[in-house]
Formats: sequence, C-alpha cells, structure tokens
Amino acid sequence: MSAKVLLYFLTLIFLIFLVTFLLKIKSKCDLLKTSDTDVVYLELQTFHNYIKQFNKTYSAQEYKERLDNFKASLEEIARLNALEKDAVFGLTKFSDMSAQEFEEKMLMKRSSGNCVSYNSLCFETSYNASLDSSTPLSKIEDKIDWREKGVIGPVQDQRHCKGCWAVGLAGVMESMANIKRKSNQVLSIQEILDCLVDKNQDGCNGGNVASSLVILCNEHQNVVTAERYPFTLKREKCKLRKKDKGVKLKSFVYRCIRQTSVRKSEENMQRDLMNGPVTAVVNAAIWRFYLGGIIRRACVRSDSSSDHVIQVVGFDRTSEVPHYILKNSWGESFGDHGYVKIEMYKNMCGIAEEVGIIDVL
Repeated sequence: MSAKVLLYFLTLIFLIFLVTFLLKIKSKCDLLKTSDTDVVYLELQTFHNYIKQFNKTYSAQEYKERLDNFKASLEEIARLNALEKDAVFGLTKFSDMSAQEFEEKMLMKRSSGNCVSYNSLCFETSYNASLDSSTPLSKIEDKIDWREKGVIGPVQDQRHCKGCWAVGLAGVMESMANIKRKSNQVLSIQEILDCLVDKNQDGCNGGNVASSLVILCNEHQNVVTAERYPFTLKREKCKLRKKDKGVKLKSFVYRCIRQTSVRKSEENMQRDLMNGPVTAVVNAAIWRFYLGGIIRRACVRSDSSSDHVIQVVGFDRTSEVPHYILKNSWGESFGDHGYVKIEMYKNMCGIAEEVGIIDVL
C-alpha cells in the first residue's frame, strides 16, 4: 500500500470516527444549537465528498434516504474498526445502501434445503479431484498464491446480478484449465447463468454450485470462453452450440461439513488448494465496508440467512496472522484489488462449511 493511499485511508477513518463520536455526544447531551449545526455540517460535508468520490446521483426524494443510510454506515464502520485490529473498514460504493438493500441486491438467500455432499467422477477413467486427506499438513507448503502462477483470471463485477455462484464456478474451472493446459483463458459466466437449468438455479437471482457441478458432470457440457459467450449481467436464452469447444469437468467433490469438524475441513481445504483454487460459500454481509487487511473477528456464519460464493485462491501460514486469500466478484475497486483476506483455523465467515473441489479434462 503506497504512502498516498495509506494517508487517504487514515484520513477517511478519522473522519468516520469523528462524525460517529459527535453523533453519539449529540444523542446523549443537550448540546448548544451551534454544536448541532457543526455536527450536521460535518455529516453533510462527508456525504457530499462521498457522492463526488463514488460518482453517485440521487433524485430529490431519494437523497434523504441515502443520507440516512450513509449515517448508519458510518456508525457500523466505526464499530467494525473498533472490533478488528488487522482489517480496515471504510466507505465503499455500498455505503449509501441499507443493510437489507445490500443483502437483497448483492447476496443470495441461503438454500432452504440441506447441503448435499458429492464425490463424482464424470468419466469412467477419472479420479477423485480431492487430495488424500491422510496427507500430513507437514508435507503441504506453508504458503501458496495461485495468482503468482498466472492462472487466475481477472476480477469480475457481478453488480446487481446475484450470479456469484456462476462467477465462482467459472473462475475455478478456468483456473484449473489454465493450470493443466498452461493457458490463460477466461471462461463464460454467462453460459453457466443461461444454460444450467434446474429447480436450484435462478440465474441472477441465485443458484447452487453443487447442482451446477452435477449438471456439467452428467451432461459432459463444455464451458466456452467469455469471448465466445460474454457476460451480460442478466439471464438469457441458452446460446451454446453443439459444435462449441470448451472445458469439461473430469471430476468434482462437494464437501458439506456443517455437522462435522470445521477444523478438519479447513485442513482438507489446504490440501485441496495445493492442486488449485476451490469454491466456497461464505457469509459476506460485513464485507460491504471492507478495504483491506485480515478479517479475524467480525465475520460469522451461524446467524446469517445470506450466502455468497467466492474463490479461495491461496493461503499463507507464514504470516503473523495465517490467512486465506479470497477472490470476490464485486469488481477490482472492492477491498484489496477485488480480494479479501480472512484468518485461518476459525471457520471465519463460514469458509469451511461448503467447499467445491474441481478437476477438468
């Protein structure tokens, strides 16, 4: 992080704390009218700077609602920064949304059915995609980052299409293909949105990675490149042609461990990451204010009804705070250039509860 960026973050955090502090004093004390005016002025100045920075436009009717959301966001950001010592939270493009609006637009609803585990071979000559769980952790590298190996595609921006399940699946498939083929292709998110159809898939309204893997495996369906089938941010009629060439699944494992040891699941995930990235389902509600650093405390799973699919692209056990590296789908301007870091060994954000391990031909 450059000195200029660091100075910006520190200034931003100071303003957030100052506004929050003044708001709390205002609510508890009988301040002079001039003090009330100062607080309101600082709120509005901060909000107008936010509008300019993030290029926001509102109607006259919408303005007050967005300002109220912004004030609530300032208080939540202050709470998160007080709770987290190794992560930084601040103003983002989502800070003028209410918590409910953010979850409705950016996150999926958790599936009402139970998570189903799979261990599937798509062809008779295939083998299990997951590493042997008996491999001792001492024989696994202490650090791996698949970005450094040039096999990870660009960070995508799902915007208000809740197609994170398709983004995550396409991303891991393309990474596994790039590892095997020594290529740098980007696979089609749109094909997965349009062409994988069953009761669990609803395009930009949400979907299920496990069900998608079952369809791709059973149908031996090719996933073509993004250049051939570009992302349109909405579900459309399937345009896949029989003659289209692409990437096929060879095998997959989908691991559900809500009723078993998450510690063991994290250990297995580290083994799996030695072969390549994996998908995971997380609670990302607090990520809307994430700017960088390692999340260690604020992100839980048990009380959340929202899901978000991401890609786990590495881990670092040599760091002062051992952590996973997660590729998100909210654009490069989000977080740490589109990525999030969370602490290992705590099932942080529910990272170990639903994991998809994929192998391709």
